[in-house]
Order: sequence, then C-alpha cells, then structure tokens
Amino acid sequence: MHREASIRDNPIIEKPDTVQVIHRIIHNESYVLQPESTVRVKPGYPTSLKCHIRLDGQFCIFWIKIALNEAPVCVATAKAFVDTVDMCEEFKNHSRLKALWNQKTFSLSFSSVEQTDAATYFCVTSHFGQYFFGNGSKLLLEEHADVRK
Repeated sequence: MHREASIRDNPIIEKPDTVQVIHRIIHNESYVLQPESTVRVKPGYPTSLKCHIRLDGQFCIFWIKIALNEAPVCVATAKAFVDTVDMCEEFKNHSRLKALWNQKTFSLSFSSVEQTDAATYFCVTSHFGQYFFGNGSKLLLEEHADVRK
C-alpha cells in the first residue's frame, strides 16, 4: 500500500544530511523543468520563478530555498489534483511571497525582492518515495541589473 509523502515526512527538509540527499534524490530534468537558471533583479522589483512538472498521477511538489551558507528551507508545498498551496512555516506570513500551482506549473512570485531573498530555489517533486529535482533557479540581486526582458 502506498502512503503519500508529505513535507513533514521528508528527511531532506528535517535533517539535511549530504549522504541522505545523495542516496535519496534523483536529479531528472525530464520530470521537473526550471526554465531559468539565473534570475537577476533590482532590489524592490517584482519577479517570479517557474517550475513545470512532467509527471502524471499522485505526487507532492515543493519549493526549497538554499541561501549561501544556510541549511535548505521549505518555502511552499502543493499536491497533484489539489489547487491549494501551503506555505511552509517560515513563509506563512510572508506578504511579499506567493506560490501558485495550476497542476503542471508551480510558480513562486516575489512582489518586491529583498536581499534576504537571494538564494538558489529548487523545485522538487516526491513521487512514490523518489525525489526529482529541477536544475535550480538562482535569484541574484543587482543594484544596477538590467531587468528588461
């Protein structure tokens, strides 16, 4: 019998242990696609990170923030076939950050980027005990960034 994985059961989030991560994670861009590897934005400007999922069936999806010299932190979680998104504890009352899930795309939107947002954000799916990571999107703040698209 399959028990659906939840973010609370996830040993990667609770105890980031390099050996555990290496043995339990599958990096596979064919299932999880993060189209932008680097996003440059001026402080105070809005931006979004996107993640496209190519899995069918039941799965959990989440955003993980990894800032320089800090442990990974869960930002938001969602589940296949459910439209709601749960913000993780540290981001529950975060007014500048919003996550949206529409069954194939999981986006993370910042209304006004601050220095504390600078990090690499990974989109991850958990599917029957296996973890599929996107390639990561590095959010860089630049005082004189060219934010034109």
